[in-house]
Amino acid sequence: MIETELEAQTQLVVLARTLQVPPQHLAPLARLGAAHLSALQQQLLRALHAEHADTFRRITPVVPIFPVGLGVALFERVVPPVLAARFLGAVGIQHPEKCAQALCMVDAVYAADGAPYLDPNVFEQLMRYGRPEPITLIINELLRRRDYLTAARFLSVVNEPLIAALEQTVLDDAGLVYTAAYAYPAHTLSRIVQQLLDGPRRRVPAMLQTVLAGPPSLHHAMLALFCKVEPAVAATLGDIFFGRGSAHEVGRFLLTSVNRNAGPALLTVVGRLNPVALWALSVNPQFADPGVLTALIQSVDGRTEPDPWRGLFALSTRLSEPARRHIATTLADLSPTSIAALPAHATDASYWPALLQLLAEAPPPVQTRIADVWSRLPPEWQAGIDRHIRTNRYETRLNIITNALTTATPEEVFFRRRRQNRQRGEGEFAAW
Repeated sequence: MIETELEAQTQLVVLARTLQVPPQHLAPLARLGAAHLSALQQQLLRALHAEHADTFRRITPVVPIFPVGLGVALFERVVPPVLAARFLGAVGIQHPEKCAQALCMVDAVYAADGAPYLDPNVFEQLMRYGRPEPITLIINELLRRRDYLTAARFLSVVNEPLIAALEQTVLDDAGLVYTAAYAYPAHTLSRIVQQLLDGPRRRVPAMLQTVLAGPPSLHHAMLALFCKVEPAVAATLGDIFFGRGSAHEVGRFLLTSVNRNAGPALLTVVGRLNPVALWALSVNPQFADPGVLTALIQSVDGRTEPDPWRGLFALSTRLSEPARRHIATTLADLSPTSIAALPAHATDASYWPALLQLLAEAPPPVQTRIADVWSRLPPEWQAGIDRHIRTNRYETRLNIITNALTTATPEEVFFRRRRQNRQRGEGEFAAW
């Protein structure tokens, strides 16, 4: 899956929580991307737990012979939750089943107090051997406290029994969305959402209605969830979210994405929608606002990944003609480098007809600006552009562009390039 800046931002918050510093102090690290930030956070967390691991492991020989029930009762009375979590993590490497049993026997409040301090080396093992019902009680307690970062650790490692239990017993819809925004890696989120879609409770429609009626922060978290799940799951969510939501509610969601500089993430989601959801979204009044369209286009200026561009081109095919003319005009106002990259974006996104339609409906000054930049591209690029224009039968409406391009067939371009390479090689050989 394509990683978005939104994922990097959420992982930056997780890293800041581990280091106990404000996220803005680590803002320059966002350029590392979500995967590297998550790996860095995990390494730091393991280093912090390894500091006193040897001390805790001295008690390991006693674990097999010590009654779990008695140990849990004793720990809850005399051992602080943080210390208990550190001990559980240290001995869990050698005795994961017994430690998981102990975790499921402690009070949910006590477990939630210590959950942020569990060793990541054994966290997944504890989830694997633990019973679903007590773990969901711990997750519910974390959501009640709005400790979504700790709860996200559970969502990242859940198994099938726990996913089924989540649907039945973790009923905080907004809390689940906030938690999913911080979960990484995201390969389990698609399975969780699929269970919420297909399970007995069919919770997704009510959950999405909660998001639409919620604050901007919840919209932001939902956008992150949209980007993390598999494209097919995102399309199914989009059918419900954009198909059933009112124009006002969906408009608030769009404005949140634009105002929070999440335009590329929003367009990535748009590019994954089914036709019905895309039509429902495209008629939203917000897309009649030139400011919204301008902000979306400027947000992808300089972006090279195909997903946001696919969303922009797909959206443009459903918008009104005035909106398409505004998109074309805004694209022509981008830097020459961005204009020169438009053919590559159309190729990567498989949306050449959409780009040509935008340019065909644009006023002559816009076509002249595009033609001026494209006429300076390498001959093979110009030949490819000319071929796409003629294949899609836009040569009459785009004659300003075709007249500016180098008139050469791909065979001629290939022949010239081959001759230049041969001459360059002969010259270098002679000089040698």
